[in-house]
Amino acid sequence: MLSLLFALIFVFYLGKKSKDGGQKLKWVIGTLLILREIYMQYYLHQTGMWDIKTSLPLQMCSFSRIVTIILLFRFNQVLYEFLLLLGMAGAFQSFLTPELTHGDGTIWLLVEYYLGHAVIIVMALYFFFVEKRDIRKRSWLYGYLVGNAFLIFVGIVNYFIGSNYIYLCQKPLANNPLVMGPWPYYLIGFQVFGLIHIYLLYLLFRYLQKKRKQKQSQ
Repeated sequence: MLSLLFALIFVFYLGKKSKDGGQKLKWVIGTLLILREIYMQYYLHQTGMWDIKTSLPLQMCSFSRIVTIILLFRFNQVLYEFLLLLGMAGAFQSFLTPELTHGDGTIWLLVEYYLGHAVIIVMALYFFFVEKRDIRKRSWLYGYLVGNAFLIFVGIVNYFIGSNYIYLCQKPLANNPLVMGPWPYYLIGFQVFGLIHIYLLYLLFRYLQKKRKQKQSQ
């Protein structure tokens, strides 16, 4: 929660900057996130924890951070809707039922986990509330399809290297009430509850978007 609060304060500051200043700061944030990704790979390698089966950025939240980096340098509507509807949902679940792939034996891994997920939520909110980016009608469907395309890609990777990215081959250890039954039945829950999360966020942001437009027109 402290990481979220800190990040929200930072984004509030970002929203107060001029357009040019805000853009420069976005580039700084994007660059820092790139360096974070590089350093994380280096850190895992140096500590002997790097493994192709666990260390590639193929978890949903890892992919969402990459999407965030892209958006900070160049806005894309499809990726923005993915971040707002799927990235936020995944990050919230990670906060509620954390599972650290490489353990929590060091302060760095613990801090990195929470800040890494906080940035997904905060930057999604930044694009919506500060930059006032809209989401399209039926964007929940587009996001759901893009998310499943990513799942298929990750499933193929899992098959060839024997990994368990996005927990497609084995249930997560975290005690998540939304993950029910053995493999492959819990994957049905992934689809159903994932779609519910996406659609509820879609309804929420479409409502807020409508209110924003009404206020602007007054």
